[in-house]
Amino acid sequence: MSAERLHGFRQDIRRVAIDPRGFGDPVGGLRDKRRAVLAGTVTDYWISGSVLTVTVVTIVHTD
Repeated sequence: MSAERLHGFRQDIRRVAIDPRGFGDPVGGLRDKRRAVLAGTVTDYWISGSVLTVTVVTIVHTD
């Protein structure tokens, strides 16, 4: 991943951390599994409200 894309990804993941359900789209009808494009990178993540955790499970990029 280029330094530029990594910087953009970090900025976008901060936005996800602030409002994880308001960013991205549900995957498979599950409210807590989301998919978003962050700095050109397709990212899947799970949200756990009970422990205030966002876990990134898949990152796919073309660099």
